[in-house]
Amino acid sequence: LADDSIDINEKIAKQFEVGQLYFKGGKYQQALAAYNRILTHFAEQMQKQPSGDDGKSVRELANIHYHCALSYYELKNYASAINSARTCLSLNPEPAVKLRAQYTLAMSAMQNRTNPMAEKAFLELVGELENQHVNESSPMGSAGEGKAPAAPSPSLLASAHFQLGRLAVERRAYDEAIAHYSSALAHGISGEGRAETLSELGYCALQAGDREAAFSCYQKLIEDGTAHSGWLAPAFLALGDLHREAKEWKEAEPFYRSARQHADAIGLGKSVRSGSAFKLGESLYSQGRFFEAISPFEDAISLDPKAPWSADAAYGLATSQAEMENFQAALDAYRRAGSRL
Repeated sequence: LADDSIDINEKIAKQFEVGQLYFKGGKYQQALAAYNRILTHFAEQMQKQPSGDDGKSVRELANIHYHCALSYYELKNYASAINSARTCLSLNPEPAVKLRAQYTLAMSAMQNRTNPMAEKAFLELVGELENQHVNESSPMGSAGEGKAPAAPSPSLLASAHFQLGRLAVERRAYDEAIAHYSSALAHGISGEGRAETLSELGYCALQAGDREAAFSCYQKLIEDGTAHSGWLAPAFLALGDLHREAKEWKEAEPFYRSARQHADAIGLGKSVRSGSAFKLGESLYSQGRFFEAISPFEDAISLDPKAPWSADAAYGLATSQAEMENFQAALDAYRRAGSRL
């Protein structure tokens, strides 16, 4: 920027490229420094020519503030990200930049735990997108325009609805959350985002007392889930739990068996693996299949001895051993159950 032999627009473009290279390389502090050098130059130019702007420079300035917001977001400096995004929006940026800056503002507010601000920003974004019939392919924009905060969908509108669903869940406004999650699905949320949306939608349906809708969501998640296996075990568990609540033990068993299989296959946390083993044992025990119940109960205890269900698992193990007339093993298990109460 200090080299007067180079055209000023070329210098700014080169400096912006430097910032982008740093950003793409995960060097967000250096990217921010590059963008701030451009902002300093803009400020100096405005002092020299305060009335000579035709709007183009202001829009370019807005774009730099947007990229500053992205850098602050990645640095987890959410208050500064909010300020930069707001500055960008105040400068009447290009429509695509405006939408992404609004999304960044909303996400930064959400991460900053200022949920009312986040909700307001997301609702404004949804309103603008729906009114203009805009269908952004990605909140990241085109190549070379930087990366927006991670969104669970290639659709900006779907992403905004998804985040509004999350905010509604935090308020326990489950009907609102259902509406937003359903809109996210309708607007084409895909991949991991679709899996998470279906999971959350199923949970909200349960909280709202709609067992049939919850069952449908979890079934869809399983049908979709081969490429997103991390969501399969919780979905199978949820379906098993729906039958468990109705004491439909035979129907619950295959879901718990599948939950355990998928949890073990991808090495999910001990809580999920232990919980699925316990519930499988419980479903077998409740069908009078005591010998088959022994192994899952043992696994539930060994995987997570401090789990809330460990005492119940030990008691189920003891009773199963007693039913099989393994009285010494039953006595040992009863003692273990007593020690966990």
